[in-house]
Amino acid sequence: MPEALLNIPQRQLRNDSSQGNYNSSEHNGVAEANELNEAAQNLRVDVETILYIGKEGRPDCPESSCAAQTEEECAGNNVTQDLNFIGGVNMKKSILAVLILIFILSSSAMAETTFITIGTGSTGGVYYPVGAGLAKIWTKYVKDLKADAQSTGGTVHNIQLMDKKEIQAATMDNNYYNAYNGLLKYKGQKHSYLRGMLPLYPEPVQIMVAKGSGIKKIEDFRGRRISIGAVASGTELSARELLKAAGLDPDKDIKGENLGVGDTGSAFADKHIDAAIMLGSLGMGGVVEPTTLGLVEFIDIPDYIINKVVKQSPYWFKFTIPANTYKGQPKPVKTYAGPNIVAVSAEIPDDFVYQMTKAAFEHKEDLVVITPHMQHMTPESAKNIMIPLHPGALKYYKEIGAVK
Repeated sequence: MPEALLNIPQRQLRNDSSQGNYNSSEHNGVAEANELNEAAQNLRVDVETILYIGKEGRPDCPESSCAAQTEEECAGNNVTQDLNFIGGVNMKKSILAVLILIFILSSSAMAETTFITIGTGSTGGVYYPVGAGLAKIWTKYVKDLKADAQSTGGTVHNIQLMDKKEIQAATMDNNYYNAYNGLLKYKGQKHSYLRGMLPLYPEPVQIMVAKGSGIKKIEDFRGRRISIGAVASGTELSARELLKAAGLDPDKDIKGENLGVGDTGSAFADKHIDAAIMLGSLGMGGVVEPTTLGLVEFIDIPDYIINKVVKQSPYWFKFTIPANTYKGQPKPVKTYAGPNIVAVSAEIPDDFVYQMTKAAFEHKEDLVVITPHMQHMTPESAKNIMIPLHPGALKYYKEIGAVK
């Protein structure tokens, strides 16, 4: 009998999405597989003994002893310690059948599943529900894939988590461009493993000031309490870039508050901040809350600052927030915006990324239900992603004629 049937091998099973392992692993049925393999080990038998059945002698039975004993007595003395001998060729066939069955069942129990975690943003923004929606689509429609969404501090935090391989995909604002190319905050630290997968929607910079604060322009931020986004978020990077373009030192000229989207809205209600620089889709909860309560108003970003920022970072473009987008906002607001994307690690297999990209577009309506901004997610927009597309995503876009 082959040794492989007596020692059923187990692939090293890993359920390590938190550590970013890309090797496939099975989560469900691992315990069952282990039990089955343990049973197989317990059924180890002396093959030579079984093959001896029906013959006159036995390899481990001294010749003199066997000569003086009947076959049954000899077998009883020597085989009992390995298995309770109950007879002949039928026992041999039974054991073979059991071992083969165990091998089949244990192999089936270890059917491979790949785990992917998508990093998003704080729970008050749009990234988290969109990421959760994508994870649900991928789990449901991509074979052998289980995805989940993780709330994070935003783009910068997501990149840190991808560096550690704790997540494999992430929603990102335009700072993905700086990270990939080693610019600004990432100077000298190129994150060359980043690949583009999905274009999402434009994210404008939205500046709110507390009513009665006396703040009319960005230069009035000096000495005031300003929410600049959660620590290690794309909002914080963008806020710092904006403040520098306006001639302000983010670390000295303002009292910066590192607040997430939801916390910023609450801070206005509690009168803990005088203004906020927000980066996110139109209609994001952290902006809707204070505007609905009549706590804030918007200010424009002047052209000279917009032009300076756009020149430094080419992914930005001029943008206007339409009048009445929010309650109490009767006039359009001048600002600038950048596209956001879903980026993935280059290490994810091409076929998975192809299926993930395809599923996202085929079930786009599920995402539009989460936020109408996902209507702006179109395959044609993939050409605006300013880092290399993952080969799996590129295959899908070429397949449908969205890119050449």
